[in-house]
This record gives sequence, C-alpha cells and structure tokens, in this order.
Amino acid sequence: MKILFMRHGESTDDIDSQYGGWADFELTDSGARQVEEKIASIKELNEKFEVVLCSPLKRAKATGEIMAKGLELITEMFEYAKERNTYGVLSGMKKEAAKESYPDQVDKLDKGEYVDGSERYEDLTVRVKKAVSLLEKSGRETVVVITHGNFLKCLFSEAMGKRLTKKEDAGWVLAELENNQLSPIVGNGIEWE
Repeated sequence: MKILFMRHGESTDDIDSQYGGWADFELTDSGARQVEEKIASIKELNEKFEVVLCSPLKRAKATGEIMAKGLELITEMFEYAKERNTYGVLSGMKKEAAKESYPDQVDKLDKGEYVDGSERYEDLTVRVKKAVSLLEKSGRETVVVITHGNFLKCLFSEAMGKRLTKKEDAGWVLAELENNQLSPIVGNGIEWE
C-alpha cells in the first residue's frame, strides 16, 4: 500500500500568532495556493490514488477539498489524522493573551511539560499507530491523508523510525506500508534522516 501524507497549507493561526492544536482555524488564501502548487508534483508520481482522507479540522478539510478537486477524487473524514492537542487550555488563544491569562500554562508549554487539557505524546503515539493499522486494513492500495505537523513528526519517529527535519505547509511524503512497516519513499517540502 502507498500513502501520501500531506500537511495542510498555511492557516490563520500561523499569521495571527495563536496556539493551534485542536483549535479549528481556517486555511488562508496563501495556504490554498500552496496546496494547489503541490498538485502537479503529486500527479508526477503517477500513482492512482483512490481517496483523500482528511483530519476533521477546517484547515485540513479545506486542504483535502483542494487536493480532491485537483486529483478528481472524493474526500472522507479520518479522525485519527487530527493534530496533536498540544496546547490544551491555550488552544485558539493569541499567544500574548495566553501569557497574561495563563502564565503558568505557557511556562509549562515552554518547558515541554504537560499543559492542562492537552494530549500527551504517548496518547498521540497510540493514535498514530492506530491510524497506520486502520489504513493497512482498509483494503485500499493508494490513499492521500491530509494531516498536521505534529502528527507527521510522531509518524516519522514512532512509525518509521526516522527523524523529521523539515515540514513545510502543504509539504508531502509518499510512503509505502507493507506488513505494518511504514517507509518513506519521496517527499516534497518534507525531509527526514
């Protein structure tokens, strides 16, 4: 099975200095253009993708709709591809306002500690591995999965044994999944070692 994992395009939290995670931000016009620009490189792969599976967050759904239109496919929601809830109670807040309202939580975030209401890395790892298992059991041969940066970081580390070194907005990686072993083949805007 071949899976093209794509990070969503630029979203409004990126330009408004807000904490993302599970906060549901829109794709920007620039983000939509980023996705459209990647379609040609994906078509060059000469893979016959069957469906575009999307995280349920708006920025991923909008990315998926652009991809589906460009590749003449349908979209389906795939809850497991959702971003990590890294920010918990800080999700959606402007970073300056969060420092004033929740200085203790911002301090915890800066130290890499658990933020109230957030998703622990261990739980994300379980979800990422479950996503890979569900994809393998889906009966499909080639799919596109629209996801997020922290999902990809965990996917590379925990499912591929690689370190993600670059993850651009609308970046993608084509990976092969065989016998529950996931291996990256080629990327565009995504790099690893």
